[in-house]
Amino acid sequence: MCGKTRLDRSRLVDIRNILGVKDDILILIKRRRLNWFGHVIRKENNSYVKRVYKEEFPGNRGRGRPRKRWSDQIRQDMGIPLLTIERKAQDRVRWKNIINRECAKTHGGLCN
Repeated sequence: MCGKTRLDRSRLVDIRNILGVKDDILILIKRRRLNWFGHVIRKENNSYVKRVYKEEFPGNRGRGRPRKRWSDQIRQDMGIPLLTIERKAQDRVRWKNIINRECAKTHGGLCN
C-alpha cells in the first residue's frame, strides 16, 4: 500500500500522512458511538430505540464476568456518570461541542 512494505519499518503516523487519513479508526468509532447516544437520548420516550435503551430485561445473567453493556462503554468514553451524560446530551449543539472536545482531549487534538 502506497509503495511501503513492512520491511521499510515506517511509522503508522507517517503512512497515514502519506495517504491523507486524518482520524484514527478508534476516534471515528468513539465519535459515531457518542453521536448515536445523543440521538437516542433525544428521541421520544415511546420510540423503540429509546425503550430498548431504558428497558431492564427479566431473567438472570449468565455466570462469569458480565458482558460490557453499551451504556458502560459510553460512561468509559466520557469518564463521568451516565445520568450527567444523559442530561448533557439533551442539548444537541452543546453535545456536539462536548464530543469534539472529548475526542480532541483523549486523542491529542487529532479530531476535526
